[in-house]
Amino acid sequence: MGKECECNCSICKSACMRKPGWMIPQDIINISEYLKMGIEEVFKKYLSIDYYARPLSKGGHIFVLSPCSTDNAPGEVWPRNPLGKCIFFKDDICSIPSASPFECREYMHYDSIEVSNKRHREIALMWDTKENQKIIRSLYGKDVITIECFSLKM
Repeated sequence: MGKECECNCSICKSACMRKPGWMIPQDIINISEYLKMGIEEVFKKYLSIDYYARPLSKGGHIFVLSPCSTDNAPGEVWPRNPLGKCIFFKDDICSIPSASPFECREYMHYDSIEVSNKRHREIALMWDTKENQKIIRSLYGKDVITIECFSLKM
């Protein structure tokens, strides 16, 4: 499993309250093992599909997994502006500390927006393989379509 989220300051906690961190592909296995559940069950109960917005000319969106927020349904695609408390943030602490998403483990409360954006891009690129995108489609049970993709087709 990954390193445990160590910081417990108000800035880091506010990040958990604002939006769940993105996962790398290995994280879904780590969370499944930590919770002693199958990957599909973890997805349906706790995770959502988010995406890295990339122009169609460069291949289109890259879909990634993250914990869902308490404001959104698990097992679904995040809304256009996904905000809300991480489903694993309970009693003011991460309930899966040694299996937390990569972005949570790597987050430093003093990171600049440039560093955070670079990390998002790096995580997205880890998901940007046919195999990983197929895993997400398989968990979702259908092709992933975002609001932007839907509006382009109309």
